[in-house]
Amino acid sequence: MARISLKEVDKYGTSGNDYFHLSNDKDTANIRMLIRSMDELEIYAVHYVDAVSDNGNKYQRKVECLEPQGQECPLCKADNYQAVKIFIPVIHEGIVKIWERGKTFIPKITSNFKRYAEKDSGLMSREFEVQRNGEKGSTDTTYELFVLEKDDFNFDESDFEYPKIEGELVDVVSSEEMLKLVDGEQVQTTAKKPSKKIVVKKRTKKDNIETF
Repeated sequence: MARISLKEVDKYGTSGNDYFHLSNDKDTANIRMLIRSMDELEIYAVHYVDAVSDNGNKYQRKVECLEPQGQECPLCKADNYQAVKIFIPVIHEGIVKIWERGKTFIPKITSNFKRYAEKDSGLMSREFEVQRNGEKGSTDTTYELFVLEKDDFNFDESDFEYPKIEGELVDVVSSEEMLKLVDGEQVQTTAKKPSKKIVVKKRTKKDNIETF
């Protein structure tokens, strides 16, 4: 399992499930982050691989890095850029969605947790207004969090299905399968989105800058 702890974040990378996103500059939305404790944060070290779906469309998949498990990672050795990704479950418009952020967003969560977290419910005790700062397609987009008043929200986990990260949003492959990826061979992925071919290219930090 490639989930990593908060203490390990600086050692790795740099910065049907529904994703939460804001598309345009100054867009806002109210969300409730389903975080009871900082230890619950879903943080993964990942690599990006190019894939081709069964209908011929190209896309990128995230693959778990093996380094956090104490194993040698073939994708790291192949200079495939490693990134840290946080997957935050949020309630937006009554639906549990995943908000994907990079490691630079962790200090924002940490500071808000210290200020506003309740003993039993963490940050779930109130909503936050999120504002996007950055044009569509920008690679330097940032997000601001504005705390809203505490409310009487009663969260019953049985009412919601948490999206699964490992094995669905992030592919799980063995060291042997990674070696095949490096050689350009096909491997079976764990992702829900079907693919018939995955090809790894050597990537730099610049190559993997994402737009949000």
